[in-house]
Amino acid sequence: DLLSESNVSVIVCASSNNNWFGRNTSPVRDCIDRAINLAVGTDSCASNNRLNMFDELRMLKKICPPLSGKELIAAVTVNGASAFGMTGKLGNIAPGFYADIISVPLDFNSPAKDLLDNLIGSAEEINFSMVGGNKIYSCL
Repeated sequence: DLLSESNVSVIVCASSNNNWFGRNTSPVRDCIDRAINLAVGTDSCASNNRLNMFDELRMLKKICPPLSGKELIAAVTVNGASAFGMTGKLGNIAPGFYADIISVPLDFNSPAKDLLDNLIGSAEEINFSMVGGNKIYSCL
């Protein structure tokens, strides 16, 4: 309750916690239920050999299966923006926000019924990225 009342963010680095420290549980559901801003990070190369946010989302889903695709995507978009004090500038695709966008191919043969679960489960490669409205990578 102290965290909830203090308006802080909790950043979860699920792969680092699981692979390096052997923690295969996390109080993320409690954070969400208590309205604590939950965001996702990758930690560092010292404890994670793949700094890949989709890997982090998949690990977090494995550790906490009740998390929905919507909650997981929020943790790497709007919640991440809030954690960095960038609400209103990052985390959404909307007028006035920085145009920081990626595109990834989806697996249309995925058994996932939810689009966000499909995205989290199948995303491996980025095929387009834009930062501040400027294209920085494209293989399209």
